[in-house]
Amino acid sequence: MRTYIPLNALRAFEAAARHLSVSRAAEELCVTPTAISHQIRSLESFLEAPLFDRKNGKLALNPVTANALREMSEGFDKLETALMSLNRRGQRRKLVVAASPSLSSLWLMPRIDRFLKLAPDVDLSLCTAISDSDFAEGPFDIAIASCSDIPGRKSDYLMEERVYPVCAPRLLPPGLAPERALHDLPLIHDDKVSEHFPTWRLYLEATRREPRDVTQGLRFNQSSLAIEAAVRGFGVLLARSRLVAATLADRRLTLLSDRAYPLSYRYYALRPRGAESRLVTQFLDWLAAEIEAENAAWTFDAAASVAQRMSVALRPDKRRLPPKVDRRGEERLVGQKRRRLGAVVAG
Repeated sequence: MRTYIPLNALRAFEAAARHLSVSRAAEELCVTPTAISHQIRSLESFLEAPLFDRKNGKLALNPVTANALREMSEGFDKLETALMSLNRRGQRRKLVVAASPSLSSLWLMPRIDRFLKLAPDVDLSLCTAISDSDFAEGPFDIAIASCSDIPGRKSDYLMEERVYPVCAPRLLPPGLAPERALHDLPLIHDDKVSEHFPTWRLYLEATRREPRDVTQGLRFNQSSLAIEAAVRGFGVLLARSRLVAATLADRRLTLLSDRAYPLSYRYYALRPRGAESRLVTQFLDWLAAEIEAENAAWTFDAAASVAQRMSVALRPDKRRLPPKVDRRGEERLVGQKRRRLGAVVAG
């Protein structure tokens, strides 16, 4: 005969311990913080042992509860899997992910197979979204967007973006200095309508480059098309670092300068308010692990034909951001396991 197990109290404790926050546990479980605190106190009374070290109003796990949390989280995952097999009669899980067309094709698609290997029972649907209204009204489970203040959506900070001048290595004759390349080579314009991204004129002024005629050259209203033109050797492009990470890594493109335009452009993970499914949490954890790996590993060197070798890392650099950028909360733990990203909750 099994011992009585207070499942509601255990669920409240697991959420609070995972977030290290009573208020965020209450938000996840759609109850009040008072209810979470009451459940934790009842569980401590049942076990006749404290579950948290409380210091200066903050929750901390001791070694015993930390070990118990890992097994408890795994247990709830197994319970959810068993329940779904009963409720859905073995049906596959479904997840809808939204992102801009360029981010979907150039950043998400090259790595999405790694998520499907982790979750082979998931039918993933990728849809594109462009405007803020798409992210506010779209029927998605999670979205990767450059906006965080969407009513009715929760948001987590994911990663920042930078803009560098890039071109195909074959455009650079031996001995051509980067400064001359920026002045002499044809220009490619990414005419995305946004105040965040610089024009060639703004970039040259901000980085104090030699002035040049910036009225000529190929123009595109999609970043993916502009990047393809750069890969094909049509000219020099001001490109977003996340979107050209793969082409820099395999040398289809090369940096012409390590001086980025000072953007305040960042990506966020949006999802509906209320309790999150384990599948959404699993995708967020995978997404965070991919970003952390890219931040830690991707360092791009300019091609050997460029006189001055350059090295640029994609990990966040607070010194490169303008003072007006709000970075509050980006060091706090969000979600489970590897997802160490900052929470930004929209109104």
